Amino acid sequence: VEPHKIGVANSLFFNAMDAGMAIGAFIMGMMVESVGYRMIYVAGAVLVVLAGALYAVQMKKRGVMPLVSTSELH
Repeated sequence: VEPHKIGVANSLFFNAMDAGMAIGAFIMGMMVESVGYRMIYVAGAVLVVLAGALYAVQMKKRGVMPLVSTSELH
């Protein structure tokens, strides 16, 4: 992200996270009547494991990336 766009990127990230939590809670709330709380928690756990596995695969493909390059340090 370009330095002058960090604020926009940060706000988009957190707005998307808030929207995801709101929409997810709404959808899971509607589903609880038909599948029960146990399946909601199992589905949530499966999603967390899948997201973690996807993250691990992506990080392995990219390799080690420094957060700040030496040219950016003052």
